[in-house]
Amino acid sequence: MKETTIESLVELPKTEQEKVSIVWSSQKNGLNEIYSTGPQFSFCSANNEQVSKLMTCRDFLNEQVQAQVHGNSTGIYGMTFNPATDPNICFDETIILVTNQKDKDFLNKVPALLKFMHEIEDYLGLKHTQAFVVENPPTKYAVCGVIKFVSSRRWILSPVLLSLYTLFIRVGFVHNINKSWFKTVQDVISGDVYAYQTNDKAYLQRAMPGIRKIFLAGYKNIFFIKMENNYPKECDVSTMHNSGGIVAFGEKRKAIKKHWHRPEIEEIVKANQEKESIIFS
Repeated sequence: MKETTIESLVELPKTEQEKVSIVWSSQKNGLNEIYSTGPQFSFCSANNEQVSKLMTCRDFLNEQVQAQVHGNSTGIYGMTFNPATDPNICFDETIILVTNQKDKDFLNKVPALLKFMHEIEDYLGLKHTQAFVVENPPTKYAVCGVIKFVSSRRWILSPVLLSLYTLFIRVGFVHNINKSWFKTVQDVISGDVYAYQTNDKAYLQRAMPGIRKIFLAGYKNIFFIKMENNYPKECDVSTMHNSGGIVAFGEKRKAIKKHWHRPEIEEIVKANQEKESIIFS
C-alpha cells in the first residue's frame, strides 16, 4: 500500500487516507527513565519494524546506533538492543516512531512540527522530514496515534545530531505555524511557550552554544564523515548515554570526541557570523 504523508492527509477525506503499518516489538523490559510520561521514541527499520520499545529518554537511541555500527549488543537502564537478533536501524534514512499517550491532539500538531523542521533543514542543507500516520498503533496509543518520521540519514551521522533531531521534534510539537523556528525556540527558553517535555527549556538553554556552532560552522566541518568515528567503539555505554548528546556538545564536554571541539571550528563560526542574524531570527 502506498504511504501517505501528513501533508497529504490533511487534504484527504478520512476514508481515503492510506497509512503505514508497523510490526511492533514484543519487548516487555522495564526502563529506568528520567520521564514517566510524554513523547516517546523508537527507531523503525527500513521494513517498518519497530526496533525496540517506545522510550521517553532520547539518549537510548544513541547507544543503539553505536551498537549496530560496531556489531555489538548494548544495554543500560533496562534498555537492551542486539543488532544480531533485533530489527536493524535503517542507516540509509533516519526513521523514527514518535507518539505521546498523554496528548489527544498529538496528530493535529504534526503539520506545524513539519514546518518547524523544514525551516531548520533548509538552513542545514538537509532533505525535508516526512511524517506518516501509523494505521495500527498499539491499543494504548489508539487515541493519540503514532507517527513515523522519515528524514535525512545525516541526522544519525553523530550522537550529537541525533540528539538534536529528537530534541527539535519535541520542540516542534509546540511550534506556532505563523512564527519562525527560532522564535519558537526562544519562546520555549523564555517560558512564553510551555515546553512539550519538562526539561526542554533548560536543555535548549544549555544546547544553544552547540546549536549555534552547528548552524554556523556546518555539521560537515564538525563531525567525522564516517559514522563509526562519531560513535567510537571504545566509548562505554554510560559515557555515550550521558555525554553524547546536544546538551553535552553545547557545554563543550569532550568525553566522546575532542575532534568535535577543534579550535578551527571556532574560526569557521567567526567567519560566518554575518549569517547569524538571518538564521537566528
